[in-house]
Amino acid sequence: MRIMVTGAGGFLGGVLALRLADEGHNVVALDRDLSRLPGHALIERWEYDVRGWIDDDGQPFDRVYHLACIASPPRY
Repeated sequence: MRIMVTGAGGFLGGVLALRLADEGHNVVALDRDLSRLPGHALIERWEYDVRGWIDDDGQPFDRVYHLACIASPPRY
């Protein structure tokens, strides 16, 4: 499967992206900062801000996990 994980630079998104890749899925990890996400052969990194337009590559996704959010509860 081809799966997108937004917020993959954070703890939960990063763990999910790695787990999905370990299971053999092709993962597109999307976040503004992916520096903390370890490398993996099945993870493609897209550095984008989800508040703007995401220029995809035209290939469909089987699943999308949207985990990008503001990390400050007072700003929710």
